[in-house]
Amino acid sequence: MERKQNCWEFKKCGREPGGTQTSKLGVCPAATDASFNGINGGKNAGRICWAAAGTLCGGQVQGTFAQKRRNCVQCDFYQMVREEEGNNFSLMAEVETDRAMSAEKVQAILEERARALARVTDVETDEGMQLVVFSLANETYGLPTDYVREVQPLRDASPVPCTPSFVVGIINIRGSIYSVVDIRQFLGVPEQEITDLTKVILVNAAGLEVGILADDVLGETSVPLDEIRPPLATRGGIKEEYVHGVTSDMLIILNLEALMRDERMVIHEEVA
Repeated sequence: MERKQNCWEFKKCGREPGGTQTSKLGVCPAATDASFNGINGGKNAGRICWAAAGTLCGGQVQGTFAQKRRNCVQCDFYQMVREEEGNNFSLMAEVETDRAMSAEKVQAILEERARALARVTDVETDEGMQLVVFSLANETYGLPTDYVREVQPLRDASPVPCTPSFVVGIINIRGSIYSVVDIRQFLGVPEQEITDLTKVILVNAAGLEVGILADDVLGETSVPLDEIRPPLATRGGIKEEYVHGVTSDMLIILNLEALMRDERMVIHEEVA
């Protein structure tokens, strides 16, 4: 009997143990999650990768957000497995019945994000820290440019049921699906209405690729390192670890890795 292909063999993503992309993107959970071993005839989650968080889809590392399945059902590998398995095909709902994510799996995700945090990013130069500057309410924030993929106007965000209130919805950018999150409640910033100036900053941090909602994006800047001061105090509801520092003109530089590692970012879709 011919051996069935696992997703990393079909997609050639290089995220299997010992793969070519593990140093950059980490080992894919689909290649290591033994709880799915044998399902659809695959190794670990190799033939049910749509049920594993943190897989590589469309060249992008996916998080645990609810839209992942909608994206996966259009995948050529998903369609191939479904055709090969026929009546024996197993979808996530049939495997887990959408049970709550185990504490062990949540811990594993958080540990992977912690390892990502330990990686040094090249955002500090001799001149200073390169930042994308954006506004939320009356506050101005900066994100290191190495985390920022692009900036897009907010258009046609589709709401996703059974997700926390900070998940605005999902958007489609050139065929790739992203969750859009409003980080105000993490930072203690009051809500604002969405306007024509509202932007989405697509970022990649702590193993997640998401869009961050911004009232407006003001541009890029370089801040001299000796002008960055530790925050004197944090407002109610914001953890000190989320702030890298503050400049003399009150530009708040965010620690995006720490923010994305917040356990509230581990979202599990519950289907009635």
